[in-house]
Parts: sequence; structure tokens; C-alpha cells
Amino acid sequence: MANLGGIGVISSITCGQAFTDAFEAAVTTAIGAGNQSDITYLDEVGYDSKSLEAAVKSFAADASIKLIVTFGGKIAFEAANINSTTPFISLLGEVPTIPGGSKCVGGVSTESLARNQPRQVTATFITGNNNVAAQIGATVSAGDIVTFTADSGGALPGNVTAGTSYTVSPTNLTTTSFQFKNAGATVTPNGTGTQPISAWVGWNNRICLMAGTKPASKVSLLYHPSSPLITNEIKAWTATAWPTLGTVQPGPGGPVVAFRGKKGFADAFDRIDNDLIVVSADPFFQEHKEELINAANQSGKTVCYPYNEYRNRGGVHTPRKAFVYGPNLKDLVAKMGNKAGTYVSAPANVGFYQAVEGYGANLKPIK
Repeated sequence: MANLGGIGVISSITCGQAFTDAFEAAVTTAIGAGNQSDITYLDEVGYDSKSLEAAVKSFAADASIKLIVTFGGKIAFEAANINSTTPFISLLGEVPTIPGGSKCVGGVSTESLARNQPRQVTATFITGNNNVAAQIGATVSAGDIVTFTADSGGALPGNVTAGTSYTVSPTNLTTTSFQFKNAGATVTPNGTGTQPISAWVGWNNRICLMAGTKPASKVSLLYHPSSPLITNEIKAWTATAWPTLGTVQPGPGGPVVAFRGKKGFADAFDRIDNDLIVVSADPFFQEHKEELINAANQSGKTVCYPYNEYRNRGGVHTPRKAFVYGPNLKDLVAKMGNKAGTYVSAPANVGFYQAVEGYGANLKPIK
């Protein structure tokens, strides 16, 4: 059996059995029969940057470790980015900016910020066959509702009405191109040539899901102040340049409220005046979801959780007045395992996978 080199896993939070099983199974599949890669875990390292840096340095100093894997968000990524002399991959909430000289060779982005509210994307509308080229990648998914605006100096193709909502659906049963449908009919554009347009993507996001016919200002955001991503999340949440989509009014969103660890989750929910709350996708909240869900249930408020794991099936506390809108973390952990196994088999930049929601069924309230 060929030993391809070790994998060192660092996590700010606990790597549970379900996650380690998913990761290791994916590594095993990726490296192929007859090969092995020893996996060593340093989890529950916490949010202290010095502790994370020490964990990174310990793996980087071990010649048997061929790849470092970080879980637990941007804080773990940053520790590796600054201190690792060994290639690494990371699971975090958005694709990071990779500086020159970094040892980062890829990872997985949960795209947790991108799905909080409507977002603008740019695509090329190919007239004559009602397709949208997949330049926009994972930003648009089948089932999204979009409205279109003409690019600067341009005009919309014929039969596409500005301000009208269209449903995105795959063409030819693929996800590489899309078509638009309105009131059950497929839109057939009658322009000529290739027309660039911008699309505001709505409804399939947490604000529209929560607000319904209420303004976005009626939805609050609960966040963890230690999260390195929170600056970007709050900036997007409080931005004024939101579109009007159907009956949902333009942003910004409602008040953002910080979790104060010593006072607990009950205190956080007491300090939120709105009855509609989006929970930020911070790893700390995932780690303490039992306490979080219990406090949310006790508050009587309606909560939108960021990952499928918050359904907490088999747990002590399960959500009541709640939505879940986000990917399945176990699936993303498996994608990390695939990238890790791919790298140790043939070292090269494995790139970033950007998560597509893929959980339309979870748009319904939890019963």
C-alpha cells in the first residue's frame, strides 16, 4: 500500500463523528484503492489566534504532513495563511483573497453571506434561444426568482420586461445554462446578437424568505462579534442599494445584534425587538446550536438558520418557529475530503468550490 503523505486537520470547533466520517470517506475515495493517507486532528482549538497559529506551525514542522486542512471559518484560514509553510485548504464562508506567497491551494466556500439578501449578478443573454450563459457560476440556481435591468447604455432583449419577476430553470436538464419562465411560459427573446444584462436575484434568500410582505427592516441579524467575516456581512446587510422584488421592499435590513457570550443566547434574543431573525453562519453558533435553538424556541420569535444541520434531528432541542436555508455542512466537509485526497494524490491547486444552496425544500417553515 502506497502512503501518499499525511493530512493535518485543524478546527476551531469540534470535529464530530459525522463530519470526520464524511471527510475520511471522501479522502479514501479520492486517493483510490491501494493508497493511504494518515489523518491527524487538532480540533476544539478555539478562537484564539495564537492557539490556531501554534497548531498550524506544529503541522508545518512535521515533514510527514503533506497538506493542512482548516475548518472553523476565516480565523482558521488566516492562521494558516500567515504561518503555514505547508500547502493548505480551508472551509470558510466566502472565497478569500489569496495574497502572493500564500500556501493556500483551494478549499470550499459555504457562500453564507451571499444568500442573506438579493444580490446583483451579470450574465450574457443569448438571444434566440433564451439561455443565460453560466458565466455567473454558482451565483444563480434553478428556482431563483430574478428581475432584469439593462446594463449601462444597453437595452433589454425583446420580451424581457424590466421589473418583472422570472423563474430560473435549467436548460436541457443541465446547470450550465438557464432559461426564464414567467406565468408558466418560457420567455422567447426577439432581439439580435448577444445582449449583456444584469439580474437582481431574489426570493431564494434569507431576507425575502423571512420578510414575505414586510419590509427588510423587519428582519434582524444575530452575529458573533469574534467572526472575521462579520465586517463584510454587516456591510452588506446595512447597504441601501437593494432592489424591490415583488412585495419585498428595498433594504437595508433591520438591526444587527451581537451575541454577548457571558450573558448567553437568551439575552441576545431579548435584545432583538424584531420577531424575524437571521442567524449568522458563524462556527461558534454551530458548535453551540443546542443552546441557541433552545433560546430561540423560548423567545417565540421566528428564526432562519444558515445550515441544514440546525434541524438538529436527534438532538435535545429542535427548531419550532423556524426556517433553514443553507447547504448541508456534511456535504461540504465531504467536498473538502475530496479536495484533500485529490491534492495528496497529485499536488496542484485544487481551487475553491462555491456552495449552491440546493435545499429548496427547506424554504418551508419547520413544523
